[in-house]
Amino acid sequence: MKSDRRRRKNKVSVYQWKQGKKRSADPQQVGERINRLGGDVHRVVEDARDPDSPAHELFEWNDEQAAHQHRLWQGRHIIRSLEIVIEKNGEQRATDAFVNIKIEDDEEPKQQYVPWQSMIEDPDMRQLYEQSLLRDIQMIQRKYADFKEFSEWEPLFLAIESALGRGEGDELHP
Repeated sequence: MKSDRRRRKNKVSVYQWKQGKKRSADPQQVGERINRLGGDVHRVVEDARDPDSPAHELFEWNDEQAAHQHRLWQGRHIIRSLEIVIEKNGEQRATDAFVNIKIEDDEEPKQQYVPWQSMIEDPDMRQLYEQSLLRDIQMIQRKYADFKEFSEWEPLFLAIESALGRGEGDELHP
């Protein structure tokens, strides 16, 4: 019963672009359209081919430019797929070969993949990476809190946290 009331109470009413992800298209129209399409990316792209679609302007329709952007995505995927094996205190373990760091400069911030060893050896890079990890942890905590609060599984999460010795208001910490 409680989950049925929660579903009605938690109705999505407003779509907005995430901070740092602003786009020119109206997020309400785009979100409602994607929701009607069931969130299927193939259907979203097909629908966006229509110039009257609210998402049309968000896509690159120049095939040459789109191909280049896709190759950049593939390059990032390859970089993220590589690991190195490190040894410390006689134990070996795998970790990312490159880390993604947001570099703030005078013009505009940019993302850059930095070799893991370079990041470890450079205090400034290490600090930037640590800040990135903390942002990731905060994002995961927010997503977990939202999921826990708005899902029908809330009683299960509360029971698990109780068994782990956490109170109802305690944050989930990695």
